[in-house]
Amino acid sequence: MNCKEVIELIPDYIEETLGKDVHDEVTNHLSGCNACKDELDKMIRIEGLLSQVKEEETPKQVDFTFQMMLENEKSASKQSLSAKINQKHISLSTLIRVAAGLLLLISGGFIGYYIRPAEKSTGEVASLKQEMVEMKNLVILSLIKQESPSERIKAVSYIKEISKPDPKLIETLFSTLNNDRNVNVRLAAAQALSKYKDNKEIARGIVKSLEKQTEPLVQIMLINLAVETGGDDVAPELNKMLKRSDLMDEVKSYAKKGIKSLTI
Repeated sequence: MNCKEVIELIPDYIEETLGKDVHDEVTNHLSGCNACKDELDKMIRIEGLLSQVKEEETPKQVDFTFQMMLENEKSASKQSLSAKINQKHISLSTLIRVAAGLLLLISGGFIGYYIRPAEKSTGEVASLKQEMVEMKNLVILSLIKQESPSERIKAVSYIKEISKPDPKLIETLFSTLNNDRNVNVRLAAAQALSKYKDNKEIARGIVKSLEKQTEPLVQIMLINLAVETGGDDVAPELNKMLKRSDLMDEVKSYAKKGIKSLTI
């Protein structure tokens, strides 16, 4: 078994889905090939980084129904590593190469920092940081295009972990909130945006998104977020929302409570 064949089998090797004979062949090859062993270690490390999604507490205003929907979504969208490789848009192997490049940049940057004079390293470190940001953004923007809703939720979670996200990522969150076909992904986007609601421009975007929503769970979450921003545009938008003939009574109740709280 040559290196090319082994590298192609590494995803299944990690998932332990290979037959015993093939698994043993790969193990034997890895024991004597440092290059393939390095590739295995890299894939394990990167897959771990890409799969670490912190569980967010479900907001109080979102009821048990949403929790059940989210669990169903997770169950329905579980995929093996090898299945991810065959996804329609960007494959996991491509994401691994991107993230691997990121790790190489990080390690290379620190090595360069120590072997070059400090005055020459400052500009390189700044450039390195920018490249790291751009690569991380690339991974996120690639995940958000995946067919799997759980992968898109993962992308949204990555954005939420960034203290000061790139404007392009904020735009991606709003696009996801307003256009994604899956309600759980839209809810995740709303949760992510809640972290930045103190930003006036983002707060205005949250309020504007109210008119675009038709799913009650998303409407309720956005009503609460909009009220929390306390902007002057919130009450008028909620009053406008109350005039909609398709608005459910429960959503109307939240809207009315929101208007009342803004006038206190």
